[in-house]
Amino acid sequence: MVKIVIDTREQQPWSFGEGIAEVSRDTLRTGDYAVKYQDPFGFWHIDRDFALERKSMTDFLGTISSGWSRFQKEIRRAAETGFVLVVVVEGSTTDFLYHYTALGVEVVQADMWRLVQAVEKYFGREIPKNIVAPVNSHPNVGPALTLKRIAEIFELGGFVVFADNALHASALAFTFLRDRYRLLNPDEP
Repeated sequence: MVKIVIDTREQQPWSFGEGIAEVSRDTLRTGDYAVKYQDPFGFWHIDRDFALERKSMTDFLGTISSGWSRFQKEIRRAAETGFVLVVVVEGSTTDFLYHYTALGVEVVQADMWRLVQAVEKYFGREIPKNIVAPVNSHPNVGPALTLKRIAEIFELGGFVVFADNALHASALAFTFLRDRYRLLNPDEP
């Protein structure tokens, strides 16, 4: 059974189904979720090389804007020690980059076309042209800044993964944690 450690500062942690994970709470140096591994002597330890950082949509937007300096330092510190930090965001890329107009009218401004084309190329499909910048509580965080920050997180050694909602995010997080657990504990069932 996967042994997951949730940081004590995580106020509303994801829940993982009974029978698939053994969950405990402890203080993690980086991230909100990690796994345990068993050493050759049979002692269990918290994995200090990999963790997941949970971000709601609002929290992620705050992190890439007003909290950017602090978050850069955290990612840089983690990468320097070989630590892998995966940021799991509770929201889809569409939620962060665009929202759709109710009328279906083309409202994309000319200077947004380059951004739209870059996103279309990245995702390998056409994006409807009736899109506008996202509506969120961080008015200075538009599509261009969001994409720039995601690229900077990758350059610093972190990873960002988007999920449609909290339920999908917890399922995705469990998949990451289960795979990491199996890698560290190959003899565990």
